[in-house]
Amino acid sequence: MLNFANSGSRACVIEGFPTVAVAGQGDPTRSRPLKVTPEGTAHPVRLAPGGRAYLMLTFHQVMGEADGYCRSGATPAAPPSLVVGAAGGHFQVEMGDGGGNFAECDDVVRTTAFLPNQP
Repeated sequence: MLNFANSGSRACVIEGFPTVAVAGQGDPTRSRPLKVTPEGTAHPVRLAPGGRAYLMLTFHQVMGEADGYCRSGATPAAPPSLVVGAAGGHFQVEMGDGGGNFAECDDVVRTTAFLPNQP
C-alpha cells in the first residue's frame, strides 16, 4: 500500500491509475516500466492541504528462498526501488523499501486507482 499526501497549500485532485517502473539505480535511462494491470474503477479524489490518498500495488511473487524463482520461468528481478507516476507520469515519486531490495517476477504489477483515505 502506498500513501500520497497533498503537501501544497491548495486543494488538488488525483485520479486514475499510476505508472510504475523499477528504478535504474540513479540512471533514468536504466529505469524499466512495468506492465500495469488496473483493478477497479477510477474516480477523482479531492485532497485538501494535508489530505491523503492511497493505492495498492500487487506484484507477481518470487517463490522459494534466497535463490528464488518465478512460476513463469522468468528470472526474478530485485530492483532497489520503484518509481510511481501520477497525472500521466508528470508527477513521479521514488520509493525504496528502507534499505533493502524487494523481488518481483515478470515485470507486471496490478494496481488499484488512487483511493481516498478513510477517516
